[in-house]
Amino acid sequence: MVRFMMQLTGRSVRTVFALTETGPRAWEATVDGTWRGWTGPHGGVIAGLLVEVSRMAAPDGGAVRAVDTRFLGRPGEGRFRFDATVHAVGRSTTVVDVTARQGGAAVVAGTITLGRIGTRGRQPDRVGADDAKSGSSSTAASRATQAVRGRESAAGVGRGEPAGVAHRDGRGDPSGRSGTGALERSNVEAIDVPAPERCARFALPPEIVPVGAHLDIRPAAGPLPLTGSSEAWMCAWISLVPELDTDAAALAVLADALPPGIFPMLRAPLAVPTVAMSLYLHTDLAAAPAQPVLVKAANVSTSGGWSVDDVDIRDREGRLLAQSRQTRRVLG
Repeated sequence: MVRFMMQLTGRSVRTVFALTETGPRAWEATVDGTWRGWTGPHGGVIAGLLVEVSRMAAPDGGAVRAVDTRFLGRPGEGRFRFDATVHAVGRSTTVVDVTARQGGAAVVAGTITLGRIGTRGRQPDRVGADDAKSGSSSTAASRATQAVRGRESAAGVGRGEPAGVAHRDGRGDPSGRSGTGALERSNVEAIDVPAPERCARFALPPEIVPVGAHLDIRPAAGPLPLTGSSEAWMCAWISLVPELDTDAAALAVLADALPPGIFPMLRAPLAVPTVAMSLYLHTDLAAAPAQPVLVKAANVSTSGGWSVDDVDIRDREGRLLAQSRQTRRVLG
């Protein structure tokens, strides 16, 4: 199997936007007009900056595992100031609260969960109260493991199949173990769309969406935006321009690269700003891929002036890198 491994570019969200520490738990960055999206600075860029701040605030926190971003106001172009509060949770989890401010007002807030890989034999960070009091956490873990293996055996899972590999039909062998002794199960699907080299580039109109100049979007399946389709989803190979290292912050940008999921059903653009955006990482990105990555965005529902989109990001081997969900306000 050919592997498209990450080519480190030396460029990141941190360097492109000159994220600089200005004091204890305080940072600044500038987002210029070339990164403006439909209604203001690109939301994925701001989420990516929150991620970078969290990593600088907790350098020993481990890999980014989850990002929860809430837009509290209407951000503008220019300088952002960030402050962070770090919370240690158990032995391997760190939670960082980050607030982005402009003109003294909070415009975006985020909670980023970081997690280190456990060591061999280490128990979960938190156990049930009864187990903690009785000292029976290892017994409970053993019973849980036996139950999983029992279900596995009954379903015929794990017979002659590679451990830790998820199959297209959703099956996987949860008994696969890494060198840390932790359960592992990956999510891999066969890529059934044309390779990016065979897909034509789709350019977002720069007079409407300047950030399009920073995105190489090559539709691979599904309808295009503003075509009046009966379907509300899009799928494209996407690279950042210039290409950034494919880390958690870059994935936040890529997760917000496609137009709102409802756009293929429209004939003219609407203002559909993001109110909340979540991002879940499925890998620590220790072996992250080179771009482009395959981004699929689908509208889950739209009603009452609100819209919810789901996004999957996979590498060229079909490995699930991240998932995102956005709640949007439909302003018309």
